[in-house]
Amino acid sequence: MSHLRASDTQLLAASVNVIPGGLYMRATLTGQPPFVCARIAPTFDELETHADPDAGRRSSSFIDATTRSISYCPLCDRPPAVAD
Repeated sequence: MSHLRASDTQLLAASVNVIPGGLYMRATLTGQPPFVCARIAPTFDELETHADPDAGRRSSSFIDATTRSISYCPLCDRPPAVAD
């Protein structure tokens, strides 16, 4: 689990928008299009199986110039359950 840092916006090389605060789970995909784009939706599906997504906030995905996609899945304020 990670938090969006100010330095992340520099990596994105795009306009800066504010996403609603709170916890997010992050996944990073690398590769050439169309592979990266095709893997974004399945990646969100996978993230949601490991967390308690917050339906009140939207998931976000950013693709940078180095063919890397950074996807953020909003989580409820409580930490995700850890399996024994």
